[in-house]
Amino acid sequence: MPRFFLLLFLAITLSFSGCGKDEGSVDDAIDNANLLLTQKNCSGALTALNKVGYQNQNSRYLQTYASAYACLSGFSEITFFGSDVDKIAAGNTTFLSSLATFTTSATTASTDASYTNLKTAINTLLYAGGISASSQANRASIFGTTEASNMSIQAMYMILAQLGKYVYLHGNTNTTGQKGARDTPETNDCFTDYTTAAAQAAVTGAGANIAPCSNADYNDGHSELKNGAANRKAYMCEGAILFNNFYDILTNVSFGTTSNSGSIGSLSTNLSDLCDTAGLGAVCTIKDQDTCESDITIQDLELYFIAVYEVMVTGP
Repeated sequence: MPRFFLLLFLAITLSFSGCGKDEGSVDDAIDNANLLLTQKNCSGALTALNKVGYQNQNSRYLQTYASAYACLSGFSEITFFGSDVDKIAAGNTTFLSSLATFTTSATTASTDASYTNLKTAINTLLYAGGISASSQANRASIFGTTEASNMSIQAMYMILAQLGKYVYLHGNTNTTGQKGARDTPETNDCFTDYTTAAAQAAVTGAGANIAPCSNADYNDGHSELKNGAANRKAYMCEGAILFNNFYDILTNVSFGTTSNSGSIGSLSTNLSDLCDTAGLGAVCTIKDQDTCESDITIQDLELYFIAVYEVMVTGP
């Protein structure tokens, strides 16, 4: 065989050999990480995954990577299904309140490691494949319906836990999910301040439907969501995109009749789209943090919080 063709043959052979080795290494890393996760070794699982580099086109890798960060946050599907899923109340005025009663909901700030690590886990799945705009349709275009659905369902469980943290923290809820009733360390009756004329009119019009928040409490929001707070808009956008991504998955993924997800599967029929009913337009469909912060106005975010968070989380 001429020298040129011999070298070409060796190069091709080594190339195929290297690909097989890489795939094997990734699979081995995933298997090792999953074993470590069964031992609650969250950081060890992440170390195993990071050794082979971030695999943004490998759904099994991404699901394991998300599980490792969820593990760091204190979330586990064992606890979710064993202790929390049956607490979910599938009604417009009870759903978000019920999430605040989860065993993982107690949170002191949006900078808590338990909150930020779970956010990383969720974003790993929402933006799987390197997509820039989160949606079930976009994930399915890369991974196919089945794999995308598996990732989205996993993301939904985490989003429900994160919503529980968000409501517990910013709604000042007590152990039964009642808004404005915990009063430690804050005493707010509303999720956020209502600074625009349109939002203040909506608060007045809502009346007892959003109690204990009322037209006497325009400036009684949680400290992170108060007018003038450094990251107010960012934290309000987090609340919007959490709920909107939840709703997108809920209405575009089939849970099946044998799903062990408690009442989650029935939420699509029992939970009306309060935001869209209120006629708020784009803010009801925004699912990406950067786009929310750049394109959505404070007035629309305040109106969103009245229609979704204040209405769906009420007090004693």
